Amino acid sequence: MKPYRLSTPANRDVVEILSYLADKNPPASQRFAYDLFKPFRHLADWPGSGRLRPEFTRVSLRFWPIGDYFIVYMAETEPLTIVRILHTSRDIAAILDRHLISVPHD
Repeated sequence: MKPYRLSTPANRDVVEILSYLADKNPPASQRFAYDLFKPFRHLADWPGSGRLRPEFTRVSLRFWPIGDYFIVYMAETEPLTIVRILHTSRDIAAILDRHLISVPHD
C-alpha cells in the first residue's frame, strides 16, 4: 500500500464531519470514518481513479465521491495528498479558490 497524507484543511474537514455525525448518530459516525479512510488507501494505490472536475477548479485536482462528499486530492504528489473532504452541497469552486494557494504548502 502506498502512503497518503491529509492536508491541514482535510484534517479539519474530517474532524468536523465526524464530530457533526457523532452528535447526530454515533454509529453512523463510526461507519463513515471507516468508509472515508478506505478510499484514501485506494486512491494512494490508484491515484488516477478520481475525476478531474474543471467546473470546480482549473488546478489538477481529482475528485472521488463518497456518499454526499467529495474527497479532493492531488494525484501527482508523493505521498498522495488529500486536499479537502467537502459536502457536495457546498460551493466547492469558491472553497477551493479560497484555499488553493495554501494547499501544496500545508
